[in-house]
Amino acid sequence: MIVCLRVVSWARDFLEEWKIVHCVVNTKSKELDSDLCKWKPSEEGFFKIDSDAATDYKNRLIGFGVIIRDGSGQVKFAAAQNVKAMWSPLVAEAMAVKRGILMALDSGLMPVQVETDSLQLVKLISNGVI
Repeated sequence: MIVCLRVVSWARDFLEEWKIVHCVVNTKSKELDSDLCKWKPSEEGFFKIDSDAATDYKNRLIGFGVIIRDGSGQVKFAAAQNVKAMWSPLVAEAMAVKRGILMALDSGLMPVQVETDSLQLVKLISNGVI
């Protein structure tokens, strides 16, 4: 039960951090622009993998977070994990995406669309580099 509570707490904290980083704040009202902050569903018939990673070089840890939702936004799978490693942020993001894809395969949640906040990783994948 404690692990589940930690995952829920992590997911809430992650969402709040994501909003701060990705959402535009209306300069007059100082409120978040809710149209930009809304989760976008996957295409019909697909599951959506949202993943992220964080690096903690001081403690030599990489943190992964993965959530898989159906097209209506219902959570089908969520996980968070720390790994003892010293990867670059790009490698950590790539490993988070890989972890999400493996979870989807293991859970039979296919086909998938993947979302990551790493533009560099998206470009490398789109260009067939990885």
